[in-house]
Amino acid sequence: MIQMESLFLTQLLLCFLGGTAASFFNRGEETANRLTHLLADLAGAVGVFYSLAVLLTGRPFTLEWPGIRQAGSLQFAVDSLSAFFIFVVSFLSLASSIFAIGYTRGYQGRKNVALLGFFYHFFILSMILVVSVQNAFY
Repeated sequence: MIQMESLFLTQLLLCFLGGTAASFFNRGEETANRLTHLLADLAGAVGVFYSLAVLLTGRPFTLEWPGIRQAGSLQFAVDSLSAFFIFVVSFLSLASSIFAIGYTRGYQGRKNVALLGFFYHFFILSMILVVSVQNAFY
């Protein structure tokens, strides 16, 4: 059985890798375009999968990363409400990434497509983290 925590971390990692990989392919705009949107599609599909699993089973999960003593630990929790918002964010990012592969071709050579992919991934990552973080600094 697949652990929901590992799917959550996989989605976060795919968003992070998609954003950083775009900067490595700054010169090859077609490669940056395809790679960033492919990784966004994968992250969106993973997010749709585990958020639907949480919504349908009703079993939330919590993930805790121990921090330093002064700041405390960082906790993420995905319950039914946050799973709903993760589903919405993931589904819309999946759909928009499919559309954006062709759409951003018109900007190649005129704008920095890799920078667009960088900001797009970190925007999706921040939306997922906002709805799933339980405590940040206390």
